[in-house]
Amino acid sequence: MEVVEALRNEVAHEAANQDGIILTGGCALNVRMNEDLRFDYGLSVHIASAPNDGGLPVGASWALYPPRREDSRQSTAYLGPVLFDIDDLDNIAQKRRASQVNQSEVSAMLGEHRMLALIRGRTEYGPRALGHRSLIGYPGDGNLKSKMNKLKSRAWYRPVAPVVPREQVHKFFVTNPLDSGEVKCSTSAGKSQCHLASRRTPIQHFNSPYMSFAPPLQDWALHQFPAISHLDGTGRVQTVSNNDCPWFHRHG
Repeated sequence: MEVVEALRNEVAHEAANQDGIILTGGCALNVRMNEDLRFDYGLSVHIASAPNDGGLPVGASWALYPPRREDSRQSTAYLGPVLFDIDDLDNIAQKRRASQVNQSEVSAMLGEHRMLALIRGRTEYGPRALGHRSLIGYPGDGNLKSKMNKLKSRAWYRPVAPVVPREQVHKFFVTNPLDSGEVKCSTSAGKSQCHLASRRTPIQHFNSPYMSFAPPLQDWALHQFPAISHLDGTGRVQTVSNNDCPWFHRHG
């Protein structure tokens, strides 16, 4: 964070004249840092599905064969390999008492506060589980976070990442930095710094298809869906659209 903070100070004067920011490298998986950059500069911030070393093959292939301009915004979320044991999937499912389900059945089970392991299509290209190899549950269940953390051997305080249709995300999260007058403070190396947030990011520019940002939850959502909140009241949201994740989007 200190290295990124120093770099931010160097390029801050240039950001005002830019259309957006692109981040890469393993540090781009830091959702708090990404959200601060989006908030501070009031610009769209883009981060690939695998900004760490796992994304090098795509960069290398594009260096030799650049995508056409009309394809340059293609999603890389589900470019991972097929399941290595897909040919034996029926036997594995039978042993684990798993079954093939449709969207309506998944919705019904979530309504019963059941936690599901979802496996479908090609695996994700990157470190985030984005609906093709995910554990999912009803976020209003007060026990969901503890049950999922126990199952995954995670720290008790880690929340569940919410999935929200892109056009609905502003109903659950504070996606717009407020107009001038709000004071934003941060602590780095033991020193506290505060400044005024005076720029605004339009709602339609907020997109987090790879769980790259953690905006604050609306007050009502914070109380109604406790499983998705970090200790600071933010959530590592995955936004879905009919283009990048139609299966999730239809039942979002």
